[in-house]
Amino acid sequence: GGGRDWAARLHLPTLGAMLLVWRVGEGLGRGTGLLALALLAVMPALCIHSHNLTRDTLTALAAIALFACCVKLAKTGTARWFDLAGAAAGLCVALQYFAAVLWVLIPLAALLWYRKEGETKRAMVSGLITSLIVMAAVFALTSPYHLLRADRFLADFQSETTHVGGGVLARLGALTWLTHLPGMLPALVTWPVAVVVGLGLVWCFARREPSDWLLLAWVAVWAGVVGFDGRSYSRYYVGLLPALALIAARGLLGMRALLERAVKLPWAAQAVSAAALIGVLCPAGAMTLAWAELYATENVRTAAGRWVAKNVPAGARIGATEWPWQYEMPPLDPSRFRLVVMEDSPRKSPFDP
Repeated sequence: GGGRDWAARLHLPTLGAMLLVWRVGEGLGRGTGLLALALLAVMPALCIHSHNLTRDTLTALAAIALFACCVKLAKTGTARWFDLAGAAAGLCVALQYFAAVLWVLIPLAALLWYRKEGETKRAMVSGLITSLIVMAAVFALTSPYHLLRADRFLADFQSETTHVGGGVLARLGALTWLTHLPGMLPALVTWPVAVVVGLGLVWCFARREPSDWLLLAWVAVWAGVVGFDGRSYSRYYVGLLPALALIAARGLLGMRALLERAVKLPWAAQAVSAAALIGVLCPAGAMTLAWAELYATENVRTAAGRWVAKNVPAGARIGATEWPWQYEMPPLDPSRFRLVVMEDSPRKSPFDP
């Protein structure tokens, strides 16, 4: 029913990521957390992939936890933040293999702390080595399959990389990986939010505080590896959405600060800021609600499958569009019906003569 659908969309990993974005954002500046929370909540990609419990939303939670640890590490440099950051990085890798690139946030945070405090390099190197060990240990504990069946793991991993052809240098030289995120961004967050994400990136480059460098690094390594992969699957960017929400919040707050300097009348600056906020949140919120309503409506495939099971006699031959038919056809019991792939299908069933 509708209640169960809403519960599915508001599952704990998504709520956890939202709350952590709010908590971390408030530590970055007054109002940043609340604004980032609102922006994250109206991003269509988050709604789409929060409909079911998936590793992508779990990755978003682990990634924002890693960022939070790195922010603390850049401020304090204490050993426990190296350890906690390593644990969060291990969870990221366990949930999404390519999320291993997020480990670079840890040495970046350590470098930012070292430049600020001037501590010994030995403490920094020791912390980095410890974070790597903790990351590997957490990955091994949460993903024992990779240790027990290393041959299967390598086969699965290679099957996921076969589409990346042409060699590494040719792929990098094509430069399509640079435009991958900009091309996907409107579909992920809508155009108004994409614009303020761009403003936020400019603001981060201008401010260059430790948290800004960490956000920029998060975007750079994530967008780089997904862009290099080249596939336009929105779920691959779910782990980046918390960073985009924080950056967009920075952009809106930066725009308000500029307005307050340029406009002499405070009420006019506040009115323009409020209008800009409404103009950003409302279209994204409307799109997200549309997706939510779509998921609240029964899938026509499900309804068709129920009708077939009730009205079509057992043993009947049913034409399928292609193999595997499950992705295009109503849910049917293959042991009850004879499923035959039609002649014009590009892929025949392996069970057809």
